[in-house]
Amino acid sequence: MTAKKILMLIPNLDFGGAQRSFCNLANALSEDHAVTIAVFNTIEGVSFEYHCKIIDLDIPGGRFFFSKAYYFLKRWHAVKSIKNKLGIDTTISYLEGANYINALTGTDRKVLSVRGSKSYDENIRGPLGWIRKNLLIPLVYKRSSHIVALNNGIKRELELEYGIAPKKVMVIRNFYDASKIRQLAQMPFCEELQFLKGASYLIYAGRLASGKGLKSILEVFAMLKQKHHGLKLVLVGDGPMKPELVRFAQVSGFTVFVQEVSDNLRIARSDVLFLGYKDNPYQLIRWAEMLIIASTSEGGPNILMEALICGTLVVSTDCPYGPGEQLAPELNGKQVATAQEVNHGILLPLLDETNPDPQLNQWSDIISEYLTKKNKRDKVIERALEWTETQSPENVLNKWRRVI
Repeated sequence: MTAKKILMLIPNLDFGGAQRSFCNLANALSEDHAVTIAVFNTIEGVSFEYHCKIIDLDIPGGRFFFSKAYYFLKRWHAVKSIKNKLGIDTTISYLEGANYINALTGTDRKVLSVRGSKSYDENIRGPLGWIRKNLLIPLVYKRSSHIVALNNGIKRELELEYGIAPKKVMVIRNFYDASKIRQLAQMPFCEELQFLKGASYLIYAGRLASGKGLKSILEVFAMLKQKHHGLKLVLVGDGPMKPELVRFAQVSGFTVFVQEVSDNLRIARSDVLFLGYKDNPYQLIRWAEMLIIASTSEGGPNILMEALICGTLVVSTDCPYGPGEQLAPELNGKQVATAQEVNHGILLPLLDETNPDPQLNQWSDIISEYLTKKNKRDKVIERALEWTETQSPENVLNKWRRVI
């Protein structure tokens, strides 16, 4: 294959599932192509290790309409200049802001990666949300050469709700280095966390942000504690909701440990552990009873697949669109109405916002069942592990090579 000059564009390089996938793809493509990364700013730092050149545009996003417009134009000009100066053949962009800039600059091949639902994203609302959904996405995305959707649900949404031509949209899932993940999962715990090897705990790993259903996780954990007194909840990751979640856990009557604040002597006695960001969360995931996801929408959560690779049962809401496609391909996108075991894990119904108690009771009942019946849990894990072996990184990369 002829080596190409590829620009990869993203708003930031901080900790997140999209950023991790972006890093994996950039590093993989750099083995055969000249890959340059452009990032709007690195105010929050660079969370992953890159094997290619990074250009920090150092342009913020702006807080209000006129400042947003001003900085958008600055980003547009900067990216256009980079494309022209480097003679870029193909630009791959991740996340909505970068997708707009990519689609509107240069004469290169423009590939947009769409990683989550726009229609179900609770952060897209109000007048600006209406503009994004009804004007910007339909008009700007059509200027791209190709759109890569993370799953079939996103592909259908782009075609049916945003009028993108089906021939322009291709599904390419994330790829994972299973051997490296398992190697990291085998690494020993630090001394202060050794007690977890003998403990029973649920784990959440990801951003502590809205849309992740984190209060619902704490609520169902409270219900589970009534039957499983020694059960703990471990939360790995940081985000804007962390202070609120810590207060919510304390008000709920839990003993809470916060990595940056609490005395380490109390960690083993705590019910809820906020451990912050971890470079290697896989040790913690491997020893957990199960990983729990309660999002209201997802694209294709990396941590879900990584937990399966670690041999950990995944319990997830059947939110649009990713978890159902990964855990229950046999359902062909049909959402579950009740909590149930599926081929590769456990799917939970989304909560009714006006009366969530019936669904929370279902969540509690099925999690409790699989906490108690290890043989049932092991059978699901065995099926999931067999499936992960079929998800070849090389097959995923070959699809990207055809796109660029």
